Amino acid sequence: MADLSCYVQIVNKTSYPVNLNGTPVSKEGKYITGPPASIAPGSTINFQIEQVNASTGCEGSCEYSITDEQGVRGNIIFSYACPVKGTNATDAVMTGKPAITLQMIPNPLPQYGHPVHVQFSILNG
Repeated sequence: MADLSCYVQIVNKTSYPVNLNGTPVSKEGKYITGPPASIAPGSTINFQIEQVNASTGCEGSCEYSITDEQGVRGNIIFSYACPVKGTNATDAVMTGKPAITLQMIPNPLPQYGHPVHVQFSILNG
């Protein structure tokens, strides 16, 4: 059976802590290792969500908040999917306007193939 997991890495290249908002979402699949409560400045975290139902694959998301040195807060929603049918998907969407930027590798993400490996970097803007 193919590994229909999403292996997610988030690299915090800022000097600000990044904190989890709420509970990570698992639309399909289950977290083997879940997103941690916080990502310290300069650190890297990894987590995995894998399929539970062989006919669907996995899909999930998590939201983190960050506040820059000017006190401007923003939220980052990370989403990831490795479906059995359809195309792979990952995204990072920022709300608010803190002085940071986001980068995703690979970009573009391969539409097909399993498992999904993605690295998101949070950078000083």
